[in-house]
Amino acid sequence: MKRFSNRFTLAVAVAFTVLLSGCSAVKVDYNPAANFSDYKSFAWLPAQVKTTGNPLYKSSLTDKRVQQAIEAAFAERGIFRKTGNPDFLVGYHYFVEKKTRQVPATYGSPFMGGWGWGFRPWGWGWGMPFYGGGFRTYTTERYDAGTLVVDIVDAQTRDLVWRGSFEQAISNPAQLTRQLSRQVAKIMDKYPVRESAESRS
Repeated sequence: MKRFSNRFTLAVAVAFTVLLSGCSAVKVDYNPAANFSDYKSFAWLPAQVKTTGNPLYKSSLTDKRVQQAIEAAFAERGIFRKTGNPDFLVGYHYFVEKKTRQVPATYGSPFMGGWGWGFRPWGWGWGMPFYGGGFRTYTTERYDAGTLVVDIVDAQTRDLVWRGSFEQAISNPAQLTRQLSRQVAKIMDKYPVRESAESRS
Protein backbone atom coordinates (compact mmCIF):
# COMPACT_ATOMS: atom_id res chain seq x y z
CA MET A 1 0.00 0.00 0.00
CA LYS A 2 2.87 2.37 0.82
CA ARG A 3 4.44 1.67 -2.58
CA PHE A 4 1.12 2.44 -4.30
CA SER A 5 0.83 5.67 -2.27
CA ASN A 6 4.31 6.77 -3.32
CA ARG A 7 3.57 5.98 -6.96
CA PHE A 8 0.27 7.85 -6.70
CA THR A 9 1.98 10.95 -5.25
CA LEU A 10 4.70 10.87 -7.88
CA ALA A 11 2.14 10.48 -10.68
CA VAL A 12 0.15 13.47 -9.46
CA ALA A 13 3.30 15.61 -9.23
CA VAL A 14 4.42 14.67 -12.73
CA ALA A 15 0.92 15.18 -14.12
CA PHE A 16 0.63 18.71 -12.82
CA THR A 17 4.14 19.55 -14.00
CA VAL A 18 3.34 18.39 -17.54
CA LEU A 19 -0.05 20.09 -17.54
CA LEU A 20 1.25 23.43 -16.33
CA SER A 21 4.23 23.42 -18.71
CA GLY A 22 1.84 23.16 -21.65
CA CYS A 23 -0.26 26.15 -20.63
CA SER A 24 0.05 29.45 -22.46
CA ALA A 25 -0.92 32.76 -20.91
CA VAL A 26 -1.25 36.35 -22.08
CA LYS A 27 1.52 38.63 -20.84
CA VAL A 28 0.71 42.31 -20.36
CA ASP A 29 2.81 45.36 -19.57
CA TYR A 30 1.55 48.94 -19.43
CA ASN A 31 2.17 52.47 -18.24
CA PRO A 32 0.06 52.98 -15.09
CA ALA A 33 0.05 56.75 -15.67
CA ALA A 34 -1.75 56.40 -19.02
CA ASN A 35 -5.45 57.27 -19.07
CA PHE A 36 -6.82 54.62 -21.42
CA SER A 37 -10.36 55.95 -21.16
CA ASP A 38 -9.19 59.01 -23.17
CA TYR A 39 -8.16 56.86 -26.11
CA LYS A 40 -11.11 56.88 -28.51
CA SER A 41 -9.48 56.61 -31.93
CA PHE A 42 -6.42 54.96 -33.44
CA ALA A 43 -4.34 54.53 -36.58
CA TRP A 44 -2.15 51.65 -37.68
CA LEU A 45 1.59 51.34 -37.44
CA PRO A 46 3.37 49.07 -39.96
CA ALA A 47 3.19 45.41 -38.97
CA GLN A 48 6.40 43.50 -38.30
CA VAL A 49 6.48 39.81 -39.22
CA LYS A 50 9.48 37.52 -38.82
CA THR A 51 9.15 33.84 -39.70
CA THR A 52 11.27 30.74 -40.30
CA GLY A 53 10.81 30.89 -44.07
CA ASN A 54 7.63 28.85 -44.42
CA PRO A 55 5.44 30.86 -46.87
CA LEU A 56 2.34 29.80 -44.91
CA TYR A 57 3.58 31.94 -42.03
CA LYS A 58 3.59 35.18 -44.00
CA SER A 59 0.54 36.28 -45.95
CA SER A 60 -1.22 39.56 -46.69
CA LEU A 61 -4.49 37.74 -45.93
CA THR A 62 -3.20 36.86 -42.46
CA ASP A 63 -2.14 40.48 -41.87
CA LYS A 64 -5.57 41.71 -42.91
CA ARG A 65 -7.44 39.31 -40.66
CA VAL A 66 -5.28 40.12 -37.65
CA GLN A 67 -6.02 43.81 -38.19
CA GLN A 68 -9.72 43.06 -38.60
CA ALA A 69 -9.74 41.10 -35.34
CA ILE A 70 -8.02 43.93 -33.47
CA GLU A 71 -10.31 46.56 -34.99
CA ALA A 72 -13.37 44.49 -34.03
CA ALA A 73 -12.13 44.20 -30.44
CA PHE A 74 -11.68 47.98 -30.24
CA ALA A 75 -15.07 48.63 -31.86
CA GLU A 76 -16.69 46.61 -29.05
CA ARG A 77 -15.16 49.15 -26.68
CA GLY A 78 -16.34 52.19 -28.66
CA ILE A 79 -12.87 52.81 -30.14
CA PHE A 80 -12.54 53.24 -33.90
CA ARG A 81 -9.87 53.75 -36.56
CA LYS A 82 -9.30 57.34 -37.64
CA THR A 83 -7.14 58.53 -40.52
CA GLY A 84 -6.24 61.94 -39.08
CA ASN A 85 -5.17 62.95 -35.56
CA PRO A 86 -5.81 59.63 -33.77
CA ASP A 87 -5.46 59.34 -30.00
CA PHE A 88 -3.14 56.36 -30.21
CA LEU A 89 -1.32 54.11 -32.65
CA VAL A 90 -1.57 50.33 -32.89
CA GLY A 91 1.15 48.03 -34.12
CA TYR A 92 1.51 44.30 -34.01
CA HIS A 93 4.48 42.02 -34.34
CA TYR A 94 4.41 38.34 -35.16
CA PHE A 95 7.42 36.11 -35.20
CA VAL A 96 8.06 32.38 -35.45
CA GLU A 97 11.12 30.77 -33.93
CA LYS A 98 12.40 27.26 -33.43
CA LYS A 99 12.28 26.02 -29.85
CA THR A 100 12.67 22.74 -28.00
CA ARG A 101 10.42 21.10 -25.43
CA GLN A 102 10.19 17.92 -23.39
CA VAL A 103 7.43 15.50 -24.41
CA PRO A 104 6.48 12.25 -22.63
CA ALA A 105 7.38 8.90 -24.15
CA THR A 106 6.40 5.60 -22.51
CA TYR A 107 8.43 2.43 -22.83
CA GLY A 108 6.67 -0.74 -21.82
CA SER A 109 7.31 -4.01 -20.05
CA PRO A 110 4.80 -6.88 -20.06
CA PHE A 111 5.08 -7.16 -16.28
CA MET A 112 4.36 -3.57 -15.40
CA GLY A 113 1.08 -1.77 -15.00
CA GLY A 114 -0.90 0.59 -12.85
CA TRP A 115 -2.78 3.80 -12.86
CA GLY A 116 -1.79 6.29 -15.50
CA TRP A 117 -2.27 9.95 -16.24
CA GLY A 118 -2.27 11.06 -19.81
CA PHE A 119 -3.96 12.79 -22.69
CA ARG A 120 -7.09 11.23 -24.14
CA PRO A 121 -9.22 12.39 -27.07
CA TRP A 122 -11.54 14.13 -24.60
CA GLY A 123 -8.82 15.69 -22.43
CA TRP A 124 -6.49 14.94 -19.58
CA GLY A 125 -7.60 12.31 -17.10
CA TRP A 126 -6.76 9.30 -15.03
CA GLY A 127 -6.48 5.97 -16.78
CA MET A 128 -7.66 2.62 -15.50
CA PRO A 129 -5.13 0.04 -14.28
CA PHE A 130 -3.45 -1.57 -17.26
CA TYR A 131 -1.26 -4.54 -18.03
CA GLY A 132 1.72 -4.35 -20.31
CA GLY A 133 2.26 -0.71 -19.36
CA GLY A 134 5.61 0.76 -18.63
CA PHE A 135 7.63 3.59 -17.25
CA ARG A 136 7.45 7.11 -18.57
CA THR A 137 10.43 9.00 -19.82
CA TYR A 138 10.78 12.18 -21.83
CA THR A 139 12.32 13.09 -25.13
CA THR A 140 13.25 16.43 -26.65
CA GLU A 141 11.53 17.68 -29.80
CA ARG A 142 11.88 20.84 -31.87
CA TYR A 143 8.79 22.85 -32.74
CA ASP A 144 7.71 26.20 -34.18
CA ALA A 145 6.63 28.69 -31.52
CA GLY A 146 4.58 31.66 -32.72
CA THR A 147 4.42 34.86 -30.68
CA LEU A 148 1.96 37.68 -31.33
CA VAL A 149 2.60 41.10 -29.77
CA VAL A 150 0.11 44.00 -29.83
CA ASP A 151 1.48 47.45 -28.99
CA ILE A 152 -0.41 50.64 -28.09
CA VAL A 153 1.54 53.88 -28.60
CA ASP A 154 0.39 57.33 -27.50
CA ALA A 155 0.02 59.41 -30.67
CA GLN A 156 1.23 62.63 -29.03
CA THR A 157 4.20 61.44 -26.98
CA ARG A 158 5.02 58.40 -29.15
CA ASP A 159 5.54 56.43 -25.95
CA LEU A 160 4.57 52.78 -25.66
CA VAL A 161 1.71 52.68 -23.12
CA TRP A 162 0.43 49.10 -23.39
CA ARG A 163 1.71 45.77 -24.70
CA GLY A 164 0.02 42.39 -24.79
CA SER A 165 1.66 39.21 -26.04
CA PHE A 166 0.81 35.55 -26.42
CA GLU A 167 3.02 32.60 -27.38
CA GLN A 168 1.75 29.27 -28.65
CA ALA A 169 3.12 26.26 -30.51
CA ILE A 170 2.05 26.10 -34.16
CA SER A 171 0.58 22.67 -34.76
CA ASN A 172 -0.69 23.34 -38.28
CA PRO A 173 0.73 26.24 -40.35
CA ALA A 174 -2.28 26.07 -42.68
CA GLN A 175 -4.50 27.03 -39.72
CA LEU A 176 -2.28 29.94 -38.66
CA THR A 177 -4.85 32.63 -39.47
CA ARG A 178 -7.44 31.00 -37.23
CA GLN A 179 -4.88 30.53 -34.46
CA LEU A 180 -3.83 34.18 -34.65
CA SER A 181 -7.46 35.30 -34.45
CA ARG A 182 -7.82 33.35 -31.20
CA GLN A 183 -4.61 34.90 -29.88
CA VAL A 184 -5.89 38.39 -30.69
CA ALA A 185 -9.07 37.70 -28.72
CA LYS A 186 -7.07 36.51 -25.69
CA ILE A 187 -4.75 39.53 -25.82
CA MET A 188 -7.49 42.11 -26.31
CA ASP A 189 -9.46 40.60 -23.45
CA LYS A 190 -6.72 42.05 -21.20
CA TYR A 191 -7.02 45.58 -22.59
CA PRO A 192 -7.94 47.90 -19.67
CA VAL A 193 -11.03 49.38 -21.38
CA ARG A 194 -13.92 46.92 -21.27
CA GLU A 195 -16.67 46.44 -23.85
CA SER A 196 -19.18 49.26 -24.14
CA ALA A 197 -22.81 48.79 -23.13
CA GLU A 198 -23.92 49.34 -26.74
CA SER A 199 -21.84 46.43 -28.03
CA ARG A 200 -23.28 44.07 -25.41
CA SER A 201 -26.92 44.97 -26.16
